Amino acid sequence: PRLVAGGFSLVGPSSHIFKHTDMYAPHLLRMHLGVRVPPGIEFLVKGKPLPWQEGKCIVFSGQDEHEVINHGDDWRVVLLADFD
Repeated sequence: PRLVAGGFSLVGPSSHIFKHTDMYAPHLLRMHLGVRVPPGIEFLVKGKPLPWQEGKCIVFSGQDEHEVINHGDDWRVVLLADFD
């Protein structure tokens, strides 16, 4: 009942989602479930690396600055879910 939104996030080879916050809804908790996490992926929250693992979840605040860097040559896929 607290689920607000969900979907898949794909980041292609040699791509970068620059540092950002989810200002549209700063009170949300964001969950990432690793679906496909090839080598060469960096996920930084507040400047600190958080390792994604396939089949494992990471939960963080939408207010926290975060970014994704794909240094590899394969796609990264995570399932996103936002909770109120």
